[in-house]
Amino acid sequence: MQFSRYLPAFALRQALILTLAALVLGLAANQLNPRGIAIGAAPTGAAAWDDSPTPVYPRPITLDQLQGLMQRRAALLIDARSREEYLDGHLPGALHIPFEGWFEQIDRVRALPHERWLVLYCSGGTCDLADLLAGELIREGFEKVAVYRGGIAEYRLANPLKRGEEAGRE
Repeated sequence: MQFSRYLPAFALRQALILTLAALVLGLAANQLNPRGIAIGAAPTGAAAWDDSPTPVYPRPITLDQLQGLMQRRAALLIDARSREEYLDGHLPGALHIPFEGWFEQIDRVRALPHERWLVLYCSGGTCDLADLLAGELIREGFEKVAVYRGGIAEYRLANPLKRGEEAGRE
């Protein structure tokens, strides 16, 4: 009879301990995940873009930061999607280097400017082609690599897309 009196307090304490453990493990997993959610207030807009090297590879970039870089022509945009998707609509001035078969364009990849930021994107959402291609570029020695994870899905909500062949051939 005595034990049943302490059972609700014991269960509550155990639930609290499990909840705290889950919170700590979840935050740790988010921090270690390269596609984790940014926690805390981060500056936004073009002024928030810091051109200095970063230990986060590839560097995540927001729509506001992307638009600031595009206005200043401070980055080279790279579309990692298929040719059909690229022709259907891409960011203005973007080069097409699809992740699928990128190694077939290795000479073109190696000729990209190392001193300029390379901003990769794909469809957005669960698309990881930009992240995969960014990893290959980093392995090729590029240090200024960023990924716009909002991709076409987010960009097209407020901006027109270019259609047809890539920059330089339009």
